[in-house]
Amino acid sequence: MPFILLLMLASCAQPSQTEQELREALNSTINIEMFEIIQHRDSLISMEQFRERYNHLSVIYLQDGCNPCYPKFVEWHQKMEEMDDVPGHTLLFVIQTEEYDSFIRKVRRLGEEIDEKYYVIIDPDHQLSVNSEQ
Repeated sequence: MPFILLLMLASCAQPSQTEQELREALNSTINIEMFEIIQHRDSLISMEQFRERYNHLSVIYLQDGCNPCYPKFVEWHQKMEEMDDVPGHTLLFVIQTEEYDSFIRKVRRLGEEIDEKYYVIIDPDHQLSVNSEQ
């Protein structure tokens, strides 16, 4: 079952090219079925288990080596803590990295405390971006 990618954008000015592209992606289908394993805290769960729990996702794609991505990871956690829980909804981070530990070490260097309660897919081979372009 594909998931719907939801992005929230608001602006009073003429939208930038990036914002226009994001608006076009709003409510589009994103296929994450090529990933079999999802990391949750210190454990791994199957895509099947994940899909049984959640039918609404906010998918955030980040890259290791992208300096603005580390504070974005923290910001998403903080923003979700401020919001009420929505049944059947969670964040899913897709991180382009070889190892999650490499990414999270750089996040922790920011000095912000986060509860790593959201789900992570490690995408070392850029599978999500390659399959999304097809």
